[in-house]
Amino acid sequence: MNRDQIRFVTIIFVWLVLCRSGLGTGRQVAGMQIGIWPIKNSPYVVVDDIIIPKGLVLKIEPGVIVKFAGHYQIIVEGALIAKGSEARPIVFTSVHDSPQSDTSLQPTRSARPSDWQGIEFRHGCDDYLTALDHCTIRFSDWGIRCVDCFPQLTNIILERNEQMTVTINHEAVPYLPGHGISPLPAQTRPKIAPLPDPQSDANDGVIKKPVGSRKL
Repeated sequence: MNRDQIRFVTIIFVWLVLCRSGLGTGRQVAGMQIGIWPIKNSPYVVVDDIIIPKGLVLKIEPGVIVKFAGHYQIIVEGALIAKGSEARPIVFTSVHDSPQSDTSLQPTRSARPSDWQGIEFRHGCDDYLTALDHCTIRFSDWGIRCVDCFPQLTNIILERNEQMTVTINHEAVPYLPGHGISPLPAQTRPKIAPLPDPQSDANDGVIKKPVGSRKL
């Protein structure tokens, strides 16, 4: 079998395991994802790597829970907008975890650090639009990793991950509980001009860059 066939068989196998274990009541997602993940379909069960391609955007609504059913990751080459709130945070966690009294998926064992990989923002991602706010990352391997990409990260909570830091260009940035995370010092951070409402940009999953949006 070629690589695509192996990947397809793996997804089917994971889906069958989830169904047999009682974990199959969430919406399964894999591969390229754009547009909006609405709260009405939460939780989302990740059964393979998620990829947000260059020039496209995925928006996750407040209160959504994303559960990883294996050692997978979210790869951001375009833009990820995940803005929760204090009352309705967005949670990225293991399929074996039940955050916020979520009972939609019944774990078969206890969640452990490194149950999934993390969220990686790759070189050339649309960092002027990408933003994570009031997001909780639990039971991952390395949590958040940025490679020549500087998204807006505010009110991030890291819990029970193998690595309790954010990796910026291969350097670990210590996580300070309650202080949030900013990839660059204020004096060196790229200055971003005002942008239109991100929701209007995310409806069709296509990024619309405003003219002169970035000033270095």
